[in-house]
Amino acid sequence: MAFWSNISVILFLAALILLILCIISFFKKNGKAIKYGRSTVICFIISFLVMITSTEKTDHPIINLFANVCLILFIFFLVLAILSIIKKTGMAKKQFLITAVLFIAFGVLTSIATPSAQKITANDKKIASEKADKKDAEKKKELEKKEADEKARKQQEKEEQKQQAEEQALKQQEEQKRQAEEQALKQQEEQKRQAEEQAQKQQEGQKRQAEEQAQKQQEEQKRQAEEQASQKKSTVASSATSNHGGSNGQPFQNDPSDDKETNTSCKGQIKGNANSKKYHVPGGQYYDSTKDNIVWFCSEVDAKAAGYVKSKK
Repeated sequence: MAFWSNISVILFLAALILLILCIISFFKKNGKAIKYGRSTVICFIISFLVMITSTEKTDHPIINLFANVCLILFIFFLVLAILSIIKKTGMAKKQFLITAVLFIAFGVLTSIATPSAQKITANDKKIASEKADKKDAEKKKELEKKEADEKARKQQEKEEQKQQAEEQALKQQEEQKRQAEEQALKQQEEQKRQAEEQAQKQQEGQKRQAEEQAQKQQEEQKRQAEEQASQKKSTVASSATSNHGGSNGQPFQNDPSDDKETNTSCKGQIKGNANSKKYHVPGGQYYDSTKDNIVWFCSEVDAKAAGYVKSKK
């Protein structure tokens, strides 16, 4: 407030100086009177506004208003008095009296409207006390807010810890459940695998037994066929041996490794095919080409007696 009061005083003094310059310029007629006059009016208005806004709080706002009006009228009549002196109109004395009365009225009204030093001191103390109380209240409120925030933070931390514990327990339960499910699944898969292996082994065993059985049957059939063939050969061989060197109607079996002469017991021999049961005479179409499963006969009578028929070619 003191700063703005000083500004108001400075502007007021500047306005007075400009007013004097305006009056001098007016009589000198140098063309600067209007310029000084505008500046004077602006300074007075600003000074008046600053003075009003910077005035301390008063218990008599109406008296303060009249004091300001007296100040404005004082300036106005002061200017008129100066002009009257310059123009010598004879109204200067009367205007100076009005100016003095307005100045005294301004001083009295200002002293009434302005609070006394004790009042100012008490008011300042009251304001300071209120500020201190307000500051203490703000500190107390801030402290309470901090305590509430701290309590809320602790409560939140407690809830977070509780939530973390619940999440941990839930995770453990889920992990145990997952492990149990995996264990059960592994057991099921192991049992299934063992069952499949067992079934596969049984199938393989049955297949192997069937193959062995089939192989044994084939070998048995082959052995029986070979025995029958061997018995048949033995029978033919024995028949051929019994007729060796004569013409008793019994054939003798050819050995493919022997030639014609060494296996011939009689001249003009007859070739018989043991498979087709046909015999071929020398000079026949198939006589020379018949080389396997040969049964030799000394005559056609012997061949027919053994159940062979003559080849048509």
